[in-house]
Amino acid sequence: HRQIAWMQSFFIWWLSEVLVMSTVVVFVIHYLVPLMVEKDVAKIKEKILETIEDCRNEMMLESNIQPFESMNCNKSFNAAEYMFVSTRVAKHFPDLPVAKTIARFKTPWPRQSYQHVVDESRSYKHGLSYFFSSVTTILIFIVGGFMHFPSGVQDGIVHCIASGLIGYIVLGH
Repeated sequence: HRQIAWMQSFFIWWLSEVLVMSTVVVFVIHYLVPLMVEKDVAKIKEKILETIEDCRNEMMLESNIQPFESMNCNKSFNAAEYMFVSTRVAKHFPDLPVAKTIARFKTPWPRQSYQHVVDESRSYKHGLSYFFSSVTTILIFIVGGFMHFPSGVQDGIVHCIASGLIGYIVLGH
């Protein structure tokens, strides 16, 4: 009877692995994550295509390629010159095709100062707020580290955790 019980548990594991776990992994990786970033990617794609088209049209209108500094006809303040390394690198290498695209990017100063002080002492009046704050910080640290792993390792870790959770749920019933 042990072998029959082992075979039954093997088939149950195999069916849950194929039907449940693989389906969940595929759903999360190929549907849920792309769905979450779809709007942002579409906006970024639209902005990049617009910038490339503007740059191409400008280059077609000009018979000779102007240096990096003369492309900035507008003399308004551009924070990108001070905040972005790519803008400074493009100034040093104006002959690169990507330098012309980078030169077209302009941004004003941020709307708010990032050096202002906010009093957070009122939010810690609850006894468990320190605990939840600590747990949140630790989880963000773990998830951030997890995102730096190669995708194959990420898949393996998610697969092991999900298989273990489902196994314990099945054992608990």
